[in-house]
Amino acid sequence: LNAQLQADGPMHALAGSGWVELDKGSVYGEPVASIRAQGNFANQTIHLTSVTVSEEAGKIAATGSYDLASRRFKLDAKGAGIDVARLETLRRHGLAMTGKLGFTVQGAGTIEDPRLEAHATLTGIALSGEPLGSMKLTARTANRSVTYDLTTRLESAQLTAHGQTALGG
Repeated sequence: LNAQLQADGPMHALAGSGWVELDKGSVYGEPVASIRAQGNFANQTIHLTSVTVSEEAGKIAATGSYDLASRRFKLDAKGAGIDVARLETLRRHGLAMTGKLGFTVQGAGTIEDPRLEAHATLTGIALSGEPLGSMKLTARTANRSVTYDLTTRLESAQLTAHGQTALGG
């Protein structure tokens, strides 16, 4: 773990900038070659100007901010070409799955009531060597619930699903 931080001002109103980097670590059981976050903070707001996660499975990039006073956030994240065969979570569950994952997540709000929009595609899906096709997922959160649409284009069938789930209780 490496870090460089610079801060000025009284403790109740710090301002500054810096970066934090984790090399050859693990996050939620997934090995990562590198995670690096760079940003600044002022007026009780943390701005992440660049967050990158790199591993053989693929890369993820994000930017965002969090206001400590209002507890509001903004987020913009993207991942592309993520090789699902290299995801340790799938291996631990005995799934011999292959395919390429791409996603975007954008949004703002609070942790209690996020306003997010997510899109994900999984192409070239194969399970235990059997080709299956592709999947597309779109999800939106609003008013403490998530609405999602799933479309598959499998080798032998097509499935479309729509649903809504409450995020509380």
